[in-house]
Amino acid sequence: MARYPIRYLCLSDIHLGEEDGLLTNLVPGQDEVDPLRPSPVLMALSDALSELVRAADELPSLIILGDGLELALSGLNQAAMVFERLLEVFFCGPERLFKEIIYIPGNHDHHIWEVAREVQYAGYIARQHPQGSLLPPAWHHSRMFMDKPHYWVKPLFLEAFVHRIKGLEDLSVKVAYPNFGLLNKETKKAVCFHHGHLLEPIYLLMSILKNILFPQGEAPEQIEQIISRIYAEMDIDQIEGENFAWIDFFWSTMGRSGEAGEKVETIYERLQSLESLKEMIDHLAQAIAQKLDIPYIPGDFLEKKAVEVFLKTLIERGLAQERHRPEMALAPELSWTMSAYLSGPLKRQLTEESDVDPADLDLCFVFGHTHKPFSRLERVPAFSGWTKVYNTGGWVVDRLEPLPVYGASLILVDEALNVAALKLFTQGRWGPPEPVEVRSPEARESPLFQWLKGFDFQSDPWLRLVRLAQEAVEVRAAHLRRRALLKRP
Repeated sequence: MARYPIRYLCLSDIHLGEEDGLLTNLVPGQDEVDPLRPSPVLMALSDALSELVRAADELPSLIILGDGLELALSGLNQAAMVFERLLEVFFCGPERLFKEIIYIPGNHDHHIWEVAREVQYAGYIARQHPQGSLLPPAWHHSRMFMDKPHYWVKPLFLEAFVHRIKGLEDLSVKVAYPNFGLLNKETKKAVCFHHGHLLEPIYLLMSILKNILFPQGEAPEQIEQIISRIYAEMDIDQIEGENFAWIDFFWSTMGRSGEAGEKVETIYERLQSLESLKEMIDHLAQAIAQKLDIPYIPGDFLEKKAVEVFLKTLIERGLAQERHRPEMALAPELSWTMSAYLSGPLKRQLTEESDVDPADLDLCFVFGHTHKPFSRLERVPAFSGWTKVYNTGGWVVDRLEPLPVYGASLILVDEALNVAALKLFTQGRWGPPEPVEVRSPEARESPLFQWLKGFDFQSDPWLRLVRLAQEAVEVRAAHLRRRALLKRP
């Protein structure tokens, strides 16, 4: 097969360290993590990826699009050890698979961004502002387009684990948050990566509460109106600046937050049922009130009541988490908020960082978070023509039964910014991996898609990856069912 210019391979939601993650190894017959050995699925994934990398003209970059390390449901040491196993398999085996790691944190590993940005801010202050001078506010986002090397944020936490491995002392690890983009001004093509959590209203909690408590108009707004206005009027730094503490607390560090976090996994597992979620709201609101100082609300009691009202309202409006909507790949609510996010915060950041009119761009948007891989065309008012949307799916089991809406895809980007997905597996279906390309009706197949179709996905190691992934799904679903029964009152 002729060499092809693959530049980026993107995986998301691998949840390293989580007992229900397929890339986390388990003690045989138990739901106890064995972090000192790579999981069979991780080894099979490496063998399959090597087939693609061998046909590339140079080593591509690995994009981990959020929820790479599981920092909410597993110990920091456990997540770090499983991360080391991935590094050993991908970078220290017979064939090195990638030249670098580009890490875009999500909600379950948001704390990686918090540490990285604070270190970057401290370094900037030390270089640019002498003692006694006024200091600028800290920023809450990185640039989308990394045109210069110093735009990247250095993740000292991740680098510490990478560089302790023999032979990886010089491996580059770069962080961007929450958006990472690739832009070709000549062809006016752009690919934007975002984990996907900021598309969901639950991650805008503090901004929504602020608007409920201090409405801008005389008549109170509906929650949908508030959400629409947040996306329409706030830039990405404002959104993150108001909500980072909430995201970091519950979705990235609560599992390591002492007594309040001891039962956090029970909360996450009960999020699968709206009825169970209602039962948990009181305990969750109490924990939030104790741990967070919500602006403008005096006292834990009032904070607790405010959070209770907000969460109950979200449930009543059908705005539960997207990954717990198994009846469809993308619910209408998330399609609406995705369009609002792209037309608002993402468009504003893109405009600020480039001289390309977004209305002229051929945009591809890649996200994860939902654990439901899909590919589709969307009409987004801020951009011309069709917007191509790819979801990576995820490598974790969070339903009691395997359902085919869940699974995992690999997203590939070539040097011309063509994008295609390789759907590696869907839960419960034993078919081979399938290349997928989103394109408008008048467009032809891209060279990238044609190249992917040249692979024999009916052969080993691809079918072995599917087999091991499906077996791992069944095992983890069985463990999840057993834990759900044990935790019943």
